This record gives sequence, C-alpha cells and structure tokens, in this order.
Amino acid sequence: MVFSLNIEELFHSYHRSLLTYLRGLVKSPHFAEEIAQDTYLRLHNHIPPTTTVKHPRAYLFRTAHNLAMDQLTKQSTEWKYRTHHDIPIETRSPGPSPESITESRERLQLIANAINELPAPCRQAFILNKIHHMPHAEIALHLQVSKSMIEKHLMRALAHCRDRVHDQKATSS
Repeated sequence: MVFSLNIEELFHSYHRSLLTYLRGLVKSPHFAEEIAQDTYLRLHNHIPPTTTVKHPRAYLFRTAHNLAMDQLTKQSTEWKYRTHHDIPIETRSPGPSPESITESRERLQLIANAINELPAPCRQAFILNKIHHMPHAEIALHLQVSKSMIEKHLMRALAHCRDRVHDQKATSS
C-alpha cells in the first residue's frame, strides 16, 4: 500500500515515539528535540507534498536517524580540532591546586593528541562509544562495518591512548 506523504500529520502522529527513539540514540533530550525539529524541516522543505511513500513511519524514522548520525559525526570530527584552550577549567576554585590543574590539562591534551593520531574510523568509533555512549551495534551500523570491527577499533584506540599515557609517564620519571 502506498500513502501520500502528509508531513504535518506524519510528524504529529509519531512525534512522541520519534523523540523517545532519538533520546535513546543521542542520549540528550534537548539534542533529540533539535533533531526532531530538523527532521520536520528537512521533510517539509525538501519533499514535495505529492510524494508517495510506501512506509511513511519508517521514512520519518530513517530521516531522523540519518540526521542524528550526521550530527554525531560532525561532533566527533570537531573533537579532532579541540585543544586544551577549549576545555574550561576553573582555576579560582579552592579545590585543586594549580599543579594538579596543570597536570590534568597536560594529561587531557595528551589523550586528545592520542585520539587525534588514530585513523579516522577508529577515532570515530572511539568518540561515538566513549563520549556519546553509543552501543557497538549502532556504531557499526553508522560506520557501515561489522560489530567485531568496531570492537577492534575500540581496543586499538584504548591501547593507543594507554601507550601514550605510559610513554609520557616514562619520560616524566
């Protein structure tokens, strides 16, 4: 059965379930709402009203999924260009000493550099898993590789970061 695509009706009918799906995907209610709105705008502005779709709900969810993956990928790419200057650390806090703050900044920069040294697919898998808490199966789907390849990427990334931290400790001693 083929349906004519009424975007407003489709979006209104599935808005709640779409938000639930997106919250699980991106782990942020605010970010999920933004992606849902972007999905509506994408469909409203780019799909002619006379378009017919065989499975409108699936079409809506696939569009939202793709937009979410695009945003997560964009965020993981932005991580590559971060420096320690982008990471705010409150130095006036009565808690940590200036030395421990400096040490933390250096360690964070060391880890950021180690992540940036990784090949792109390995870096993406690591960031999607460790920062966005995305499960291995979803990362595999997003990067279009097997789940076992994602596990290999993550093991490689962790080993690389561990080795960099270990090398730094060895040269500091």
